[in-house]
Amino acid sequence: MMKQQDENSNIYLPNSNKIALGFNPLYGSPVCYTGACQMEGFGHPVFKLQYESSASGSCTNKLIPNFVALDCLPSAVTSASTEVISTLKQLSESISNKIEVSVGASYNAFSFSYTNSKETSYMVDNIVKNNLTIMYTSAQVSQVKLSMFEPLMELSDTFRFVIDN
Repeated sequence: MMKQQDENSNIYLPNSNKIALGFNPLYGSPVCYTGACQMEGFGHPVFKLQYESSASGSCTNKLIPNFVALDCLPSAVTSASTEVISTLKQLSESISNKIEVSVGASYNAFSFSYTNSKETSYMVDNIVKNNLTIMYTSAQVSQVKLSMFEPLMELSDTFRFVIDN
């Protein structure tokens, strides 16, 4: 059974399922400063994904979710940056720079609680209580970009249950 599962996982585009996951800003951390939190705030899928075909004429033959467009980047796009964070203002700016909010909403409209977010409390404790300066280095390597056409997506059973109840 395990071998069959491994074989099936090779036909789907890696990490393509993450496009459907919902983020809970009250529970999770808006930005990860430690390796432990990468998926902490993400919960059940918001959308039900169906994998039926690959993107024709693309750079991969892996299956992608229906109603998701795949754009092949001309080459592996890499970017790296390092931030020095030693004040709460720098932390706030760091978080707000990493959050994309649509429909013109501003970062101030959202609250990332010290008590609910392990990453935020970790950073605040180290800056305020321990008087530390944090060097946050991030790197991204991308070969494809996925875009979802939300109006055609079907809500997941779990998400629909939450809405209905």
